[in-house]
Amino acid sequence: MSDERVLPDVSRGDFLKLAGLSALLPLIGSVTSASAADGKERLYVVTHSDDDVDRAALALLLAEIDAKKIGKELSGVTVWFTLQGTKLCRKGTGEKHTSPIFKKFGTLADLLGGAAKAGAKLGGCPFCLDFFEIPKSEYVDGLERKGGDYVAAHYECGPAIRTWDVATMGGDPLELLELYHERNPMTYVERVAAPVLLIAGDHDLRCPLGQVMVYAHALRRLGKPVELHVYPGGHHANRVDERIRHVELVLDFFERCLAGG
Repeated sequence: MSDERVLPDVSRGDFLKLAGLSALLPLIGSVTSASAADGKERLYVVTHSDDDVDRAALALLLAEIDAKKIGKELSGVTVWFTLQGTKLCRKGTGEKHTSPIFKKFGTLADLLGGAAKAGAKLGGCPFCLDFFEIPKSEYVDGLERKGGDYVAAHYECGPAIRTWDVATMGGDPLELLELYHERNPMTYVERVAAPVLLIAGDHDLRCPLGQVMVYAHALRRLGKPVELHVYPGGHHANRVDERIRHVELVLDFFERCLAGG
């Protein structure tokens, strides 16, 4: 780590101004004055690594700035890695990449370590960790498997479903990290013991296909028996022939799985 790495003790808004990135302020927003007793938490989602080092560095720098406010203005800060950003969860990866814009603060590993040292928790998308074949023995220190398809699905779903999630869970995934992790089917995918049949529409705006495919991929990777039928259309099949096909699929599935049971 460079001896010049000194992160200023300022707000993230002031930091962006110092870095000449004031144009990002409207996108990132400001911090509402609060105390840790109010239970305010902040989540930084890192979606890039070697494909956009500057963006990854900015997220990690802002996470460290906010982590220094834990116990004062914030009760907690979590850095969550998903998509290409998950690569940074592997030990030794962050050391290979330095942002040209933020090189004064060191490599991505230095920035990640700074955020963790300041008190930020580290979480990685379980599906993405498995996709990049990162074993637990190679996780960066302090990383936990958190979140997954339920978190992504919440934001992919239509407004009505997001409102339902917030009403039944008591908040959105950014506010209730542990609760959404607990209720996420991906958290327990390794425990699946029975055969699974998935039926989904390829243009379902209410319950997007992506969340189904992520779960199916995880099951198949683990060698779990899973069958998938994707039909053209949206939420629920409206064509009579397709609805009949679904009933046939279900009956055939139970006949095969329960035969001799």
